[in-house]
Amino acid sequence: IGPAEQRIEITILEVVDLRKNKNLMQLLNVPKNEEAVIPEGSSIRIHVTVQLPPSEKAPDDNVELEYKPQSRVDESYLFEYCQYVSTERGPSRFAKLVARRMNRKRILFQ
Repeated sequence: IGPAEQRIEITILEVVDLRKNKNLMQLLNVPKNEEAVIPEGSSIRIHVTVQLPPSEKAPDDNVELEYKPQSRVDESYLFEYCQYVSTERGPSRFAKLVARRMNRKRILFQ
């Protein structure tokens, strides 16, 4: 976080070797020793859960983001854009809550 900004930038640049992803293989019922076949023209999305509260009014919730690829090159999906999560600094109770949760540094990609 830059000193003048009160936000965190989250960027996914590229997803490679999606055919070997365990979750995708389970979804498509692919045996463990094989690779998933992703049909041509299929679209993917990545759901990101950032374990930080979105606002002072919802301190127990998480920030949810969704990413869609901009292009596909061979077996790689290119995203090349960022999204921002607003944060708060200072002495307020909410700012202290965000600072405590930042120490966890946990982001879930699905």
